Amino acid sequence: MKILGKRSVAWWLKWPINLSWGLLGMILTLLALQTLYALITSDFSGIDSELSVRIALDPDSYRISSSALGIEAAEIKNAVGKLKIADPSPGYALVLRFWDFLTLGIAFVIVGCLRGVFVDLASGRPFTPSSGRRLRTIGVVILAGQFAGAAMGFTLGNRLEAGLATEGLTVTPDFGFNLGAIFGALVILVIAEVFRLGAEL
Repeated sequence: MKILGKRSVAWWLKWPINLSWGLLGMILTLLALQTLYALITSDFSGIDSELSVRIALDPDSYRISSSALGIEAAEIKNAVGKLKIADPSPGYALVLRFWDFLTLGIAFVIVGCLRGVFVDLASGRPFTPSSGRRLRTIGVVILAGQFAGAAMGFTLGNRLEAGLATEGLTVTPDFGFNLGAIFGALVILVIAEVFRLGAEL
């Protein structure tokens, strides 16, 4: 099985990557047009979003037990879910839309860089200066996205705690540092340096 070159694994993989990049571009364009329409008409009812949230349930509001297993009381820990926000206020709608643009923009940049890397791999020239730069960009963008997500989580967390009315549970945004993503980004940065040295050799 060929890994590099024409008709290789890398050559076939570049096609779904190209398709993903095109679809992300279309989604970003549609979101931009919808946002522009909302700003012109001052009608933000069409902007809704889903936030990943952590849910802390009040232990007094439910009871989980099992006589067969000898469990008298169990608690739900680390529950997560989606909080759908429909017809938000204009300011909050723009905050949500900014987050949509940020996450999709990060994905668009990463997939775009992967397109270039796989073009080089499919041509049989893996160690090129451009591939090293693209991999470095992917690593930096992932790290930047993690810091942006943590900042966004802190901001939205304060707003939700101040203005969200709930009974029997506490809802907070599930934003923060993903250690796996950070570790992966650092590995990619190391690989980018290997590609740079390989291109120099």
